[in-house]
Amino acid sequence: AETTQVSCGATPGSEPENVALRSFLMRENVSLLWMFHSVASEIMAGHDAPTEALAGLFARVTGFRHATHAEWQTLHQTGTAKEWCEENNIAYLESEASERWGSDWNRQKPGIVAVLHALAQ
Repeated sequence: AETTQVSCGATPGSEPENVALRSFLMRENVSLLWMFHSVASEIMAGHDAPTEALAGLFARVTGFRHATHAEWQTLHQTGTAKEWCEENNIAYLESEASERWGSDWNRQKPGIVAVLHALAQ
């Protein structure tokens, strides 16, 4: 059986890339963090209604499933970017692409554009 070594920081969030990202978000006063992952064909949002509405818009345009905040809570995940954003008053979206290898850019682009237009208004 193949084993994979996982290397984590000494404490939660201590990995250099996490420190750099958090520092950037706070320094630049970022109001929305949108993370892109794979693979589930879903869009998830933070706990606030405006962000849930953006996730719903993305889902309608792309056909991705909108996993609500209530559904997300049932996963019982801790230490996530979503959780950190909520603690720091930063709106959060997470797109789960439809493919692990390759690109579904053509599928996601209209949803990204729709959300950006909604944010601009």
